[in-house]
Amino acid sequence: MAVIVLAGGGSRRMGRDKALIELNGKPLIEHALERVSGLAEPILVVADRADRYTLPGAICVGDDMPGEGPLAGVVTGLRAAGAGAHLVVACDMPHLQRDLMRTMLLSVSDFQVVAGRVDGHTMPLCAVYTQQVLRTAERLLETGERALRCVPEACKTRWLDEVELRQYDPDLLSYRNLNTPQDIRNWRETA
Repeated sequence: MAVIVLAGGGSRRMGRDKALIELNGKPLIEHALERVSGLAEPILVVADRADRYTLPGAICVGDDMPGEGPLAGVVTGLRAAGAGAHLVVACDMPHLQRDLMRTMLLSVSDFQVVAGRVDGHTMPLCAVYTQQVLRTAERLLETGERALRCVPEACKTRWLDEVELRQYDPDLLSYRNLNTPQDIRNWRETA
């Protein structure tokens, strides 16, 4: 098992590299790394290039298809991680709940993906992907698809519904990400 942290986005809505935005004295990416630390190893950070970040306890991997979105980042991460089941999160998810992530990793069994679904919406990040989905994900990219949610929808997926998710993450904090300056302001006001 490995952890794949996606940090290769263009941060267009944020206007600057959101992984490096400081919250409570440390970069946003470090919040995510602290949350996943000890759940699985190695921790792979997929960025636009391999020398983008120097992060203790993590290996930075250059995206095979920079600028092509999170689906391409997951493909890069799965290629680097190799066989097994891998937790996939994003660098802009500072509220990841360890109990939920641990439960997802332990729920893989005979499934290819473990993901949440809230109000009919697939939650493709803070999810577990096995190496078995790599070919499906690559085929989706070849057809021009860029939405990560298409992978769990196309694979044998263990869906965690909202009731089950709330057993481990009562406020569904794991799925709150920070994409805009307003999201950062809101986080600072409520943290």
